Amino acid sequence: MATTNADALSANTLTSLADKNANAITADALSSIAANNATAIDDKVVSSVLANKPTAITSDSLSAIAQNSAGALTSNLVSSILEKQPDAITSDSLSAIASGSADALSPAVVSQVVNSNPTAITADSLSAIAKGNGAALNADVLATVAKTSPDAITSTSLAAVAANNADALDATTLATIAKTHPDAIDATVIATVATQNPATLTPDLVTKLADAGALDATALKTIAVNNPAALTGLSDDDKEKVIAAAGGSDKVGDVVNNPTTVPNSEAAKPATDTPVVAPQSDTQGSVAVSGGNIGFGQVNLGGTDDVITSPTAIEVAGTIPKSWSLAVSATAWQTADGQHQFQPTLTFGTVQDKANNKALDAIQLTSDGRTKVLVGNATAAQTFDVQMGSIQMTHFDGAVAGQAYTGTINWQLSNTQSATQQ
Repeated sequence: MATTNADALSANTLTSLADKNANAITADALSSIAANNATAIDDKVVSSVLANKPTAITSDSLSAIAQNSAGALTSNLVSSILEKQPDAITSDSLSAIASGSADALSPAVVSQVVNSNPTAITADSLSAIAKGNGAALNADVLATVAKTSPDAITSTSLAAVAANNADALDATTLATIAKTHPDAIDATVIATVATQNPATLTPDLVTKLADAGALDATALKTIAVNNPAALTGLSDDDKEKVIAAAGGSDKVGDVVNNPTTVPNSEAAKPATDTPVVAPQSDTQGSVAVSGGNIGFGQVNLGGTDDVITSPTAIEVAGTIPKSWSLAVSATAWQTADGQHQFQPTLTFGTVQDKANNKALDAIQLTSDGRTKVLVGNATAAQTFDVQMGSIQMTHFDGAVAGQAYTGTINWQLSNTQSATQQ
């Protein structure tokens, strides 16, 4: 339904389902609903799923919600996800939130990420946050990032921060970062700071940057063009230190001693800000199921060797990007109230590769292995079109007489939504 008839779902329906039968909601289903009926997911849905089925909130499903269901995420919800399902907050999902639901990010939320899940803060996600909601970053947050997620501090991410919230790169923060990440303070960052917040560049900061090894000839020329007073205000001793730190050549000396004579063309340009785009594969993956619902009807089970068959032909087609995997999985079959369940063995017979016109081995999902990888780490992008002529069910241990059961079968591409049949 999430794939083929998503319009039948509403936020109220999903909230009720999450409250009363949360096991029916999976990460794949959330991703699919977000992609096919974005308005069916709001903050109440996310809150209810988080409370009753937190494992359905994954990096992938959170990314799909952030990109498609605007308004479904709030800063309070993201904070709660960090507490209850921290693995869902990754560099990818943070970037997706920044691109599609940036209002859900605040300094407090970013600080919580930095302190509780620092691996989610990367150069990419830091840049994405800066571009999506620069106000979510401040000097204190950035200083903490430099300590807990040092790899996130690069010239690119700092330039993005400077372009969107120059106040976050004040003189103290720049001097601190220069000590641990001198290569991150390059001419582009300096040019961006100089154009957004020129008062930051002072003789004292220039001296500290030089001491940290963060100044080269291009950076000095950039300072000379954008804020020459930061060089003319240096003492003679400091000028010598700055010149020596930047290579000690006569040309460097001319820049420091005569900053107003440096042509504008020799200065680095500020970073050009571009909208953040949530990360995705070079080749977009897809998976879709066609055919009717899988039905086994009403049956009388007499023994452990019983076999029931659904004759419905199911066809699964799509595209697998390079390095992605395609798998089929199944959940336990359960009653509507979730009180009774069992895990039968499912065998997909008469499997036909329509794309290549050849028969494939039968697919079997057993109670001790409910997922089967069909294509693992594809070496190149490829299409697939597989038809299954029938599905057999065996092993009914745990089934209770007189009960109606439903289950789900998912065909899933890693890092994308799955298609589901019930």
